[in-house]
Amino acid sequence: LYREETDGTRGMDFFDMPDTGVFLNLDSQKRNDDNGIPLTDTYYFSIKGTIIKANESEFKKFVSKDQMQAFKVLKENRFWSWKDAESLKMLLDFLPQ
Repeated sequence: LYREETDGTRGMDFFDMPDTGVFLNLDSQKRNDDNGIPLTDTYYFSIKGTIIKANESEFKKFVSKDQMQAFKVLKENRFWSWKDAESLKMLLDFLPQ
């Protein structure tokens, strides 16, 4: 992108040396620079000194049996997600004191 912005060119798409019979396509594994590096959000909980990844299988080990039904109802809500920080804040009520 820097070269394109400063020189107005994207660079060579191929490298050709006809005397030696070498032709290299430099565009064969081209990345889409406009999309950039894909970023992901990964959430964790710290429960009494234990760090767990925010997912159902890890989290439900810390939910008490009397709160399990309410936990299941919450996670079945179609607007609730393991990848949403606001949704994960709702789980704090299910953690031991």
